[in-house]
Amino acid sequence: MPPAPRPVYAEQWGFEYVTDFVRAVREGGKPVVSIDDAHHILQIFDAAYESSRTGRRIEI
Repeated sequence: MPPAPRPVYAEQWGFEYVTDFVRAVREGGKPVVSIDDAHHILQIFDAAYESSRTGRRIEI
């Protein structure tokens, strides 16, 4: 079953990255992805949205 859409950045994927990061900070654990990896993922999401909106290739 596909995840339910959420009205958040990048829908389910973005929600899971952010909630995992918050959990790691609150509980003193290690997030699933590093901050650098998370930043790169968000750049990819932004580029995909921009490309969809404009119909152009977006460099990252």
